[in-house]
Parts: sequence; structure tokens; C-alpha cells
Amino acid sequence: MTLELIQTSALLLALSLLQGLCLRFLSHRPRLAEIASGLVFGGVCVIGMMIPITLAPGVIIDGRSVVLSMAGLFGGPLAGVITGAIAGIYRVTLGGDGMIIGTISIALGVAFGLLYRAAWRGRKLSRRPCVSSPSAWQCMAFRSCWSASCPDRALPACSNAWACPTC
Repeated sequence: MTLELIQTSALLLALSLLQGLCLRFLSHRPRLAEIASGLVFGGVCVIGMMIPITLAPGVIIDGRSVVLSMAGLFGGPLAGVITGAIAGIYRVTLGGDGMIIGTISIALGVAFGLLYRAAWRGRKLSRRPCVSSPSAWQCMAFRSCWSASCPDRALPACSNAWACPTC
């Protein structure tokens, strides 16, 4: 579990570097920058999904909700949709008992990032660390969905992981 945490942290550092490069080199073409950001976030999300913590066959926990929320928040709507599509396609190809709830969590991650972006742009929220926690909101809303749709044989493992901040 420690190794997965280190790998995920390294991925987030690489993501911040790549996102910065996209913004710097494509600043004169904002639409292309948003597409590139979506591809970067999507690639990092898939790589993160390749190093999950497996609770039960087909039921995994990884850092995708953080990456998906950041794609919507920092990358914009097009980047969020591209990231969600890439992550959703990969999650569907993984299959397993958690496929439906995993795909729903992908959609929720992007949606929460975009909602937070809209609230920030409307000056209703700030991006300060104590205020900006869309992935935590996602987890809290997601727990009720999780318990209703988690497969019966995987329910004990799922309920043990409810306190995990990366649902």
C-alpha cells in the first residue's frame, strides 16, 4: 500500500509539471491547450487506475477522483469531458463487479470539478486549500451510492474502505 501511495504521489507531481507545460507552450491557443490538458489528465488518470488497491475482484480504490476533479477545476469543461471519457472507457474495459459504480464515480469526479470551477468563477468559493476540497465532497456524496450498489460479496471489503479519501 505504501508503494501505491508513493507511485500516486509521483503521478500527481508529473501531472502538475505536464499541465504547466501545456499551459505555457499552448497559451496562444486556448482550445488546443484545453484538449492537451484533457489528454494529460486522462493519461495520468488511467496510469493511476493501473496501480489500484484491490478490495474485491473488480472493486478497486485509486486516486482517480482527485485527478478527475482537478481536470474539471483547472483544465476546464473540455478537459474534464476528455479526461472523463478516457477514464470511463478504461474503467469499462476493466470490467468486474465495480464497473458500474466506478463509472459513476468518474462522472461524479468530473461533475464536482466543473461545479467547483463554476462556483470559483462566480466568486462564490475560493481555491484556498481549506475551502477547495471537491474530492472530499465527492466521497461524502458517493458513500450512499456505494453502499446501495456495491456487490453483496464485496460489501465487507467496501465498507472497510469507506473512510478512504480517494473513494
